Amino acid sequence: MPNTAPYRLVSSETKPLTREMVDEQMNLPPSPTERALSQKRVSFLRERFDAGLFHPPHWVQAIVAGKKMRANGMHSSTMLSKLNGSFPDHMKVHLDVFECPDMASLAMLFRQFDARQSARSPTDVAGAYQGLRPELALVGRHIAKLGAEAITWYRQYVAEEDDVPRGDDRYVVFNREQNHPFLQWVGELFGSAKVPPELGKPPVFAALYATFSVDKDAADDFWREVANGGREFSEDYPTTTLAAWLSEAHHKDFEVKPKGMYQGCIYAWNAVRQGKTALGSIKCDVKKALYKVM
Repeated sequence: MPNTAPYRLVSSETKPLTREMVDEQMNLPPSPTERALSQKRVSFLRERFDAGLFHPPHWVQAIVAGKKMRANGMHSSTMLSKLNGSFPDHMKVHLDVFECPDMASLAMLFRQFDARQSARSPTDVAGAYQGLRPELALVGRHIAKLGAEAITWYRQYVAEEDDVPRGDDRYVVFNREQNHPFLQWVGELFGSAKVPPELGKPPVFAALYATFSVDKDAADDFWREVANGGREFSEDYPTTTLAAWLSEAHHKDFEVKPKGMYQGCIYAWNAVRQGKTALGSIKCDVKKALYKVM
């Protein structure tokens, strides 16, 4: 297909990043398409810089009616301009210069940078960490992601640990070999099937993790029954009652808080461990301490 882009690339090169270049980028007239300055994003870039994770920025300049303006790179240049002391050595910047015949083409150019469709999603990040572990290759990515999030949810809200990773850092749990048996198990439990939406929540998966940690074989029997709607011909067996409760919580308009969802799962699990064959309802009072997993 012919190139029908409404703008023309004038130059594209990677250059040493100097304070003079930062000043030049900062002092260019901003494009009217430029995003509003976000101090939160500037702080985020500074945190990446201080951690040694800052990569060469991509700056864009646009020429419209003979006038050059800044079209991309406001946040990175703002962050770099605030560095105190000597400017870091050996840094690079990639600079593209485009010529736009009018403002409409400038708006189209703006849309090409950091497009939402190209952004790394949590699933992409989880998959990257999972991909580093060959022993987890057979676990479906969506299941492994849920498993990783369940482990960090458990550590934060049940074990109440202080150093639980947040955000995309949650997925470093793939690097801990002690977590692999659980992740491999949930991969086997659901196989290539889609996790039922009423089960595919971090608090519920955290209950899978808690019960697996106590008794793998019993957890396998228990959660296979729950995933299949409970025990056949036993309408009030604990797994049947739990399956119905989770389904109602997912489909109907009654609120169950995340800790309550975990609490309800453990309540039904403990009922089975105590030998009960009938459970009329699920108790999930979050005002009380979380149930100890039997």
